[in-house]
Amino acid sequence: MFHNFFMPTPTVDLIGPEMRFYRDHGVIGVGSQLSQSSLSDCIDLVCWLWGKMAWNPNFDEWELIDRWCDGALGAGAPFVKKWLRMERDYRPNIRYLGPYEKDSRACLSPELLLQGYDLFRKALEATEGDPRPHGQLERMYGSILSALIARYNFDIAEAARAKRLDLPDRDGLFAKFNAICRRHNADWMGEGQGSYPRRVRHGEILRFDDPATSKKIEPPWTFGNPVSKTHVQDPFITWDGESGFYYLLSSTGGEIEIRRAKNACRLAGSDDKCVVWRPPSNGNDIAGHIVAPELHRGDDGRWYIYASGSDGMPLSSPFSGGGGDEVDFGDMGLGDDTKPGGNDMKGGKDFKDEAAALEFRMFVLRSRGGDPFGGFDFVGILDRKASALDPTVFRDTGGALYLAYAQQGQGTSIMVRRMKDWTTVDDTQAPVPIVTAHGPDDVFEAPSFITHGGRLFLVYSSGGRWSNACQLEMREFSGLDVCRNSAWGGKKASVFLVSGNQIATRATENDKFARCLGPGHASFFPSPDGTQLWCAYHGMRRPNVGTGPADVFLFEQRVDFDASGAPYMGQPEVDSETAPGTFLIIPSGEPWLAQKGR
Repeated sequence: MFHNFFMPTPTVDLIGPEMRFYRDHGVIGVGSQLSQSSLSDCIDLVCWLWGKMAWNPNFDEWELIDRWCDGALGAGAPFVKKWLRMERDYRPNIRYLGPYEKDSRACLSPELLLQGYDLFRKALEATEGDPRPHGQLERMYGSILSALIARYNFDIAEAARAKRLDLPDRDGLFAKFNAICRRHNADWMGEGQGSYPRRVRHGEILRFDDPATSKKIEPPWTFGNPVSKTHVQDPFITWDGESGFYYLLSSTGGEIEIRRAKNACRLAGSDDKCVVWRPPSNGNDIAGHIVAPELHRGDDGRWYIYASGSDGMPLSSPFSGGGGDEVDFGDMGLGDDTKPGGNDMKGGKDFKDEAAALEFRMFVLRSRGGDPFGGFDFVGILDRKASALDPTVFRDTGGALYLAYAQQGQGTSIMVRRMKDWTTVDDTQAPVPIVTAHGPDDVFEAPSFITHGGRLFLVYSSGGRWSNACQLEMREFSGLDVCRNSAWGGKKASVFLVSGNQIATRATENDKFARCLGPGHASFFPSPDGTQLWCAYHGMRRPNVGTGPADVFLFEQRVDFDASGAPYMGQPEVDSETAPGTFLIIPSGEPWLAQKGR
């Protein structure tokens, strides 16, 4: 199976009739191209059986199969012998099976596959503590798991519910399969197909049978990245369980617009939108250049928008406003922050967009009611002494409210300070740098926070959005006071998301747009049922050649958690537009997508 080495196929015993066919037609020698993965379906049995039958086609293939099982699988042999015969008996139901089949639905029913799953579990239980047969069974079990994962949302989950089998959910099955791939150092799906775990972790590799047309189409519970066809800068997405809507805000310049949709991947193109605030023509502290708005629901049921805006005046000092003496840099462990990999501009030129040249003031708006589309009122400037971008609010593990932002100066540093309430900073505490810039080339922006398992994580952009080297980095809070630099990891920043393509198939290698460069400005939101965490971020689809601001697009991706409970993402999940082979699964709890206009 060149397109899917793991796919279980009921063909092992056909090696005997095949060899006798060659013998009867006078063939004097045969060769075979066998799999290149140790987890391919029954590969060790196939190789052994092929050699025996090529040497002597008169052997009885089933006697040889049973001999191999008894010798290689120990106490697990009876269960596998039963499985192989069940596969054989199902063969009359197969109309056609060629070497480039991708889909095990062609050769195994969901009920049969679930029976195989139960048999292999029993075999593994029978060999627990006996490493040789247990390891052999585990490798064979991989093909069953891979098929269950690939088909889970198509027919396996429904069949399991009907039979009331004790079957893990898709994530549970993937965890088992991924562990086997890691233990046996084998994950290559097939020729030009890339890594099986990378493609199925968050995506589907099979097509959906359209009941209206009987054609195979992309599944209606999937989407593709990027989710925007046009430029989206500084995306912020939040989910509101009361209204059942996602809301999207982004940098639009002269006003603040909110879009909403039932599906996160539909937000960027949604016509359900509203301009909720624009600066008045006179008499306001903010004249325009509005960037990075965020929407947060307060404890009072009202919504609050945090953003930065400018009156168009140029940045006047290294740390504009109150000057450097207003920032507590004392004994903060400066010099411990990682430095981005440069701007990667054409000819080594350095480009900065207008956001780096103007003074910006952070401000807050409050909704007039409980509906974000009902309009907002300007409350005020959060800190008149700070020229800053990307304000966000978050709570520590004890529930206290804080403000974080990127302060302009010689580069941009990420600052944090306490809030008295949703609209007022605590003036008794000076802002503290928790990620520090040491020069104009250090750009740390767009702080965002993840709370998981009682732990608090900071994710931020390292490098400007115009930079090919921009990436997302992460630090974990590990102290007692959020407003201390030393509590945020010092040199222990870890890489969270970097340029590239997680899926990495041959189709994506040939598609110059199947990648995301300079991913940055992350925001995080839950799936509607609360079981998943998702990330929205922007990135470029082509290298910035240094001729001006680069177009960035909206990407959405599910966040994983490692064995320690720390979040991670790795690389963007992008597939080829011309020949997609992996379709990303929408957040859990969302309605299926209509096919029209996808």
